[in-house]
Amino acid sequence: MIGLVLTLDYEIYGNGEGSVQKLVIEPTRDFIEICEKFNAKATIFVEVAELVKMREYSDFETDVSEIETQLKHLHQNGHDIQLHIHPWWFNAQYQDGKWKMDYELSSLCHLNTEKIFYYVNKCKHYLVNLFKNSDRTYKCGAYRAGYWSMVPTQNMHDALLKADINIDSSVYKWGVLQTELMSFDYRNAHSNLKPWFVKREDVNLVDPNPSNPSRLLEVPIYAEHQRGFRFLNRKRIYLMRKVKSAMLENSADKGNIYFGSKLAEKLRQLIYRQAKKLDFCKCTIREMKQMTANIINRDLSDGYLPVVAIGHSKDFIYKNDLKTYLSYIKETYSGIVEMATLTEAADNYLRIRQHKDD
Repeated sequence: MIGLVLTLDYEIYGNGEGSVQKLVIEPTRDFIEICEKFNAKATIFVEVAELVKMREYSDFETDVSEIETQLKHLHQNGHDIQLHIHPWWFNAQYQDGKWKMDYELSSLCHLNTEKIFYYVNKCKHYLVNLFKNSDRTYKCGAYRAGYWSMVPTQNMHDALLKADINIDSSVYKWGVLQTELMSFDYRNAHSNLKPWFVKREDVNLVDPNPSNPSRLLEVPIYAEHQRGFRFLNRKRIYLMRKVKSAMLENSADKGNIYFGSKLAEKLRQLIYRQAKKLDFCKCTIREMKQMTANIINRDLSDGYLPVVAIGHSKDFIYKNDLKTYLSYIKETYSGIVEMATLTEAADNYLRIRQHKDD
């Protein structure tokens, strides 16, 4: 059995540009409406640092209130609300109607364990307090790193476990990023599909101590290794232009981390293989169907396998594509694929794995 996990990163643009209504509230409402039509519970990775900072400014009082109302409704209806952090928000300043980000703090991984724990725990308790009066029990036990950065791993690993967060879903095999402010290399990641307990020193590797009682489970975002030209489709091109326009709108951020590649590098990217994530906002229906077939044809001897798909609220434009894909899953793979939250899928995977080991 496969547990298909639909994860949505819940955020505006990374430089603070964009409408909360247009990039978060409305697309998430549409996304959830589609999920619920197919009896699917989604996993929402909430960019909490963004909300913590917005709370400091009266200009965003209405936006934050509407976000919190929506999140409470989602939690009450059984969706999984988990933690996502872009740390450049922590020292951000809002002046003259523009956000000025602290991109020097682009990744938590370069901080010491106590500082990482401080930030993670602060954001975790934002969510815990948000749901404290809910009829449903809430546990913040999963994390997705901002810009997928989990390297270097050791301090991040220790801080997450100290905060009682036992699941990470940041890694996608073959992913590589090299900038002045952050870098990671997931070409050596253990798997593009199957979860693993993380080695403390390197998120790519498996913990060599199976008896270790305190472990972090990596549930990777599913990805395939494809040549760059295979990424060229109408959805990706449109979204790339849309994001670039929004990022460059704020003149203070024209030198930010997003668009530093030169023409020669972009041409190389068309030739060489890259990681293509199972992204329901950017992949065509045909691509999603083919990737799903590739998963089904893999070794499923573990008994239960979480498969993580990703999207972003700000990118959720092609709504009918998700409807078509979920309808295809229901019609073609009934009895093989079930829809699950990340927490449910990870619990099922570990329970069945433990049963087999026993």
